[in-house]
Amino acid sequence: MSVTFAAALLFAITIALVLLPLMPTLSEWRNRRDTAPLRVVYESEVDIESFAKSFRSFIDSNFRSILEECRQAEDAREGRLGENREYIAVGSDGLSILSEAERRVGRSKRLVLSSADLLLPDRTVFLGEIYAGRSVYGGERSIYRAILAEDSIDLGSSSRSLRWLHAGKRVHAAAGSVLHGRVSAGEVVNLEDGCGFERLRAPRIEFGATSASAGPEAGKEAVPSVVLQPEDVPHLVEVEAGRWLVARKLEVPPDVIVEADIVVTGWCRVGRGARILGSIKSHKDLYLAEGVRIEGSAVSGYGLYVGAGCHINGPALAETEIHLARGSTVGTAQRLTTVSGRTVHSACGVVAHGTVWAHVVGQVLPDSTEAHPGNVA
Repeated sequence: MSVTFAAALLFAITIALVLLPLMPTLSEWRNRRDTAPLRVVYESEVDIESFAKSFRSFIDSNFRSILEECRQAEDAREGRLGENREYIAVGSDGLSILSEAERRVGRSKRLVLSSADLLLPDRTVFLGEIYAGRSVYGGERSIYRAILAEDSIDLGSSSRSLRWLHAGKRVHAAAGSVLHGRVSAGEVVNLEDGCGFERLRAPRIEFGATSASAGPEAGKEAVPSVVLQPEDVPHLVEVEAGRWLVARKLEVPPDVIVEADIVVTGWCRVGRGARILGSIKSHKDLYLAEGVRIEGSAVSGYGLYVGAGCHINGPALAETEIHLARGSTVGTAQRLTTVSGRTVHSACGVVAHGTVWAHVVGQVLPDSTEAHPGNVA
């Protein structure tokens, strides 16, 4: 082998070693398969309480001394923060926070602060944020930009929130209210019938009037004794590692136990009183009849229809709509979880634990209405 050929070969090998790791990059540069920008997930998208935390920090930085002065003197302080942000701070229950001009037009642009409870009037628009060291009691047909209360928030009927609400203990919205954006509480969120919502988070979320002990712990359901066997399942194409894969559709008989996770490529209907010891996923609609219990998650590629008295221990997720019938529960106080769908329609008497997220619209149905009873019977 000549010296010239050896040198050329060594040079070619060196070039190959340099370019080989770059081949995917060069290919992507030439073909441009992935031109979409990388999605950045902000903390405000993940943490439903992020706005409330930021507002509390703002209050601590700018108004703690003013609120303490108001609390000791039990009177009001008015002023301006910066050039455009007017505020009023009060230190005693029942003090009026509206000027004569604000009462006349039914609208306030000021930041409203209190070291005590805040009692707010009916039919008033509050364009500034509201803070209370204890609780906020809102009148009927009023509109709020955002509220932070260290204790509770109680809104009158047909109220509307535009951005967010957070209470250290409890948020309650009376009938016909519409809560845009985020609503969170340290203990309970309760929405009466006819309320609309988007994103809720609390250890306990109540739709309509519910029993304080509502949920699977409230009663002793009859436990099915018949275990469904793989050979009893039509269109079963795979049984592996505790998972059953079912082609097309599946109808789980009533009053049976399924000791597996289930994946169905079509639609699925689970019969009355059945118990799934794992999770269940349907690529199309998923129907749970009355009294079904699922120890894991319930996931649907289309709609999820949950019958009366059902319990889902894990997440309840659907690509389109979710309907929750009276007495159904999702999660437990010890195991917070998520309900998520484009639309969420709940009958009164439903309890969830954790997060309920209606990406387009959520609705608490009137007390006499059930959520698609024909689909889940």
